[in-house]
Amino acid sequence: MRLNILPTLLGLLASCLSCLSSYAQSVNPLVDASGIIKKYDNTFDGIGPEVYFVPAPQKENDIINDFKSIALFTDSIHRFALQEELINSFENTRNYSIVDNIILLDSISLQNWDKAVAYQIEADNTLLATGLLNAFAKEYILKKEYIKAETLLTRALNLIAYDRTFEDKAVLQANLASILIFNNNYTEAKLLEEELYLDAKKSKSLTNEANSHVKLALLEAYSQEYTNAENRIIRKAIPLFNRAKDYDNKINAWIKLGKIYTLNKKYIQAQWFLIQAQELAKLKNIAKYDAQIEFMLGYAKFYQNNLHMSEKELTQALKLAQENGNKYIEIAATQMLGEIALKQNKIDDAETFLNSYWKLRKAYF
Repeated sequence: MRLNILPTLLGLLASCLSCLSSYAQSVNPLVDASGIIKKYDNTFDGIGPEVYFVPAPQKENDIINDFKSIALFTDSIHRFALQEELINSFENTRNYSIVDNIILLDSISLQNWDKAVAYQIEADNTLLATGLLNAFAKEYILKKEYIKAETLLTRALNLIAYDRTFEDKAVLQANLASILIFNNNYTEAKLLEEELYLDAKKSKSLTNEANSHVKLALLEAYSQEYTNAENRIIRKAIPLFNRAKDYDNKINAWIKLGKIYTLNKKYIQAQWFLIQAQELAKLKNIAKYDAQIEFMLGYAKFYQNNLHMSEKELTQALKLAQENGNKYIEIAATQMLGEIALKQNKIDDAETFLNSYWKLRKAYF
């Protein structure tokens, strides 16, 4: 079982974008546009005259409203990130090159794939039938017809239900689990991942077994079983990565653990494990996680209201994302830096980030 780095990063970012959307839609406009009054209890309903704040200037009001409006699109960006994760994590069967040739030579398409599959089943060629079903499941994913993709993979697995030696069973299970997660069907996805874990354990591959624990931990976190998820990575996955001396996947596991703590709003713990990941990445000269770690550290500090440090880390994340061409971190960091500037009453800076956000959104989405 291999672990693809790009979907790992996209999946983490997608969750951060989802949380950011929840925050941005709940944020209140500044009660005092001048920024002079720092504390004000909106819930007080005692004796005394009502307090009136001078409204913000028109420019500031427009910027505040714009940030509220872009929050509504954050869920769409989140969905884009998840879709890209799904496509990049999709695995081909071992006979993909043969299947691809059959598709080209016989002009098989989404309109007539069922006849091609039926032909292979009648010829007792289960290997090619399942390969075709897997290939066209990916085509349906590219067309955003996820339920149809799920149906084809389920059919492929049913074809080999009684064949314990089928070599591509794990590929089909992993692809179906990814679609189920995309469709928020965590219960069925977890059942598949548990089967994959048992297979990984039988293979006696420490890395495969550890990666299975990481995937199961995320599914537990999505079901709000946070303690189980945290313990699974700390007590099961990390020791296996240590035994395998697999530093790359160990860094990824620390990041996933940081994500789980973030989902549970335990920002101090999240940062502690993210720093472990950051230090190990520097020690082993593994740079591909740098932008993601900086973004998640800045994100956590944002929710702790440590705006100065959040701004510093998000600025670094933005720089790294621009260098690496990571459009999701780039637009998410830009949006959050604009939110910080707004909270600090730096209206001109907020406007600059807002303009940058719109340019990125137009270019990427």
